[in-house]
Formats: sequence, structure tokens, C-alpha cells
Amino acid sequence: MKTLGSFALSGALAAGLWAGLASMGFAQSAFNGGWTLNSEMSNLSFQSVKKQTVVESSGFATFNGTIDEAGKAEVTVLLDSVDTKIDLRNVRMRFLFFETCDWSGYYLRRCS
Repeated sequence: MKTLGSFALSGALAAGLWAGLASMGFAQSAFNGGWTLNSEMSNLSFQSVKKQTVVESSGFATFNGTIDEAGKAEVTVLLDSVDTKIDLRNVRMRFLFFETCDWSGYYLRRCS
């Protein structure tokens, strides 16, 4: 499997690159062999707003993802790994918001 890095290509650059590869006979699927998210080089974050003006950034320490050969993506997040940079808020997020005390090792999974 290939590794998904933490980079992005502009649409025009990606299209041009793909057209060039196709013209050279490399027209295989972009997902040929599948892809695996490199979680050490990636981050999964979210923002919350309080008092209508204060924005706080948070994230998750444990997550992984794959894209299979058909292009189906799957991302799995360990909700217990939420990191708000404030210990008390982490506990509240885990137990009151995500209710992970009821679900040991609770994961959120999203498939396309």
C-alpha cells in the first residue's frame, strides 16, 4: 500500500500530472494497490466556538485511514484520544460529549 502524506496538489497541477502519466501509458487507477494514512505525518483537528467569538482548536492523537483500490475511504478515530490541551476539558469531552465511559475503546468510523 502507498502512504498518504501531508501534502496537497492544486487541481490544475494534479490534472496535468495525471494527463501526462496517462499519455505515457500509466493510466492505472490512482488507488491501485490501495493507500494508507500516515498518522505520524498527519493531524486530525476540529475547532469549537464559545461565547460566539472565542475559537479553540483541538484534535485527536489516535486515528488511521485507508483508501482501497476501488477508491473507498475509511477513517477511524479513537475518541478517547481527544486532545484539547486542557486536561479537565479532555475528561469532559470523553465522558460527557463522546460518552466513552459507556463504550470502552470507542471509535468513530467514517466510510465513503
